Amino acid sequence: MIRDKKERNVIILLLCTAIVIMSVGFALLSSDLKMNGTANVKTASWDVHFENVANEQTTGSASVTNAPTIDLQTTTVDYAVTLNQPGDKYTFTIDVVNDGSIAAKLHSFDLAGVSAEQDAYINYTVEGMTVNQVLNGSDTATLTVTVEYDPNVTADILPTTDQTLNLTATLNFVQDGQ
Repeated sequence: MIRDKKERNVIILLLCTAIVIMSVGFALLSSDLKMNGTANVKTASWDVHFENVANEQTTGSASVTNAPTIDLQTTTVDYAVTLNQPGDKYTFTIDVVNDGSIAAKLHSFDLAGVSAEQDAYINYTVEGMTVNQVLNGSDTATLTVTVEYDPNVTADILPTTDQTLNLTATLNFVQDGQ
C-alpha cells in the first residue's frame, strides 16, 4: 500500500513536471501578431431630387387645372390636366438633379395609373432617362412628361364616361455599384 502511494505520488509529480515543461515550451513557441492601420473617411452626401419645371405646352383643348409643382422635399411633382377630346395633349419637362457626392443609378422606372382599357385612348410617357443610367454628382437629366388623348382613337374605343386617371411615375435611384 505504501508502495502504491509512492508510485502514485511519483506519477503525479511527473505529470506536474510535464505540465510545467509544456507551459514553458508553449510560451517560448507562441507569438502575437498585430496589425495597426489608419483609415480616412471623407464626407459623402445623397441628394437626388427634382428641379425646374419648364416647357409646359398644351395642344388642342387640353387645359391645365393644376400646374406642376415640386413638393418641399423636392421628391414629388403634382399636376392635373383635363383632356377633352382626341388629339389633346399636355407636355412639360422637369430636371432630375444629383446634388450629392455619391453617383446615383436609376434602378427602376415604373409608370402606373393607366388601365389596359384606358391605354387604348391615353398615351402617358415619361422620357429622358433609362434604367441603369447613372447621374454622377452635379449631373442633371431632363425628363419630358406627356399625357395625350390618342389622336388616332376610333369611335368604338372612346370612353363612355369621364375618366380620372391617377398617373404616377416612380424613379427609384440607388448608389451606383449596387
